[in-house]
Amino acid sequence: MNLVNPKSIDGYVNHFADYILSYTNNIHIVIKVTFHFPNIMVVSGSDHTKTIYNFNKIHKDFLTQFPMYEEIIGTKDITIVDLLHDQYNHKGFINTFWMTLHNTPRPLFNSYQLSEFVLMENDDPHSIINEDSITIQTPYVLKNNDKLYSRRIKEVNYMVVSSYPFGYSKDLRGIMYTSEFIAYNLFRVLKTDKLEIYNHSMSPLFLDEDIRIVCNHKYSEKKLVSLVLDTLSDYDLESVVEDYDISKDFFEPIADKPWIESWKVGDMVLF
Repeated sequence: MNLVNPKSIDGYVNHFADYILSYTNNIHIVIKVTFHFPNIMVVSGSDHTKTIYNFNKIHKDFLTQFPMYEEIIGTKDITIVDLLHDQYNHKGFINTFWMTLHNTPRPLFNSYQLSEFVLMENDDPHSIINEDSITIQTPYVLKNNDKLYSRRIKEVNYMVVSSYPFGYSKDLRGIMYTSEFIAYNLFRVLKTDKLEIYNHSMSPLFLDEDIRIVCNHKYSEKKLVSLVLDTLSDYDLESVVEDYDISKDFFEPIADKPWIESWKVGDMVLF
């Protein structure tokens, strides 16, 4: 999963997707924002409430509240194309229910991403921290920059697209929170640096045998799934995140999260 720098073009796009959520109470809304350089923004996704949104006004309010983005994108005159539809269907927006989790304090991100995020907090606004490289999102040809090019760089130059979990309701983010909770607890008993988890449940309470867990370890997937179902499936995620402000997913991505906690320490045992 990419680690979004809030003070970047990528941050602008993902933050705006999240900002739109404040205009609805739909618990299953999906917003996807695509910014085409230099000034075209497409808002797509699904909202079955048939709400009519004035995205031009919402965007104007957004820039008023967060004026730093006007400087980052270089304009406040954005043409917005509304492609939001009213059918409940997030297929195609959550590209896959597979997630890669890492043995770090924030399992969504690997150690490379976490270290680069700290270095980049006040760095170039065109940067995106991928799992193994830095992507530069810009419509311009970059001049040689020793600070940037000392890192692993790949360059793209035409559009930026918001990504999960930004623009997704808290309920749909529960899929991510659940997978991260599972991984954090498995890493306590597995000597591995990475897990692949397939999960479509919005809470550990709803876990079933559809869950899949793949890692480079001697224990079988069946044994790992059995351990998770036996020990973690009574964790009430909804109550844990009841007072959690999802804007912290954006503004505080590497901070401690309430669902990253040890559960049933004595019962997490593999033989």
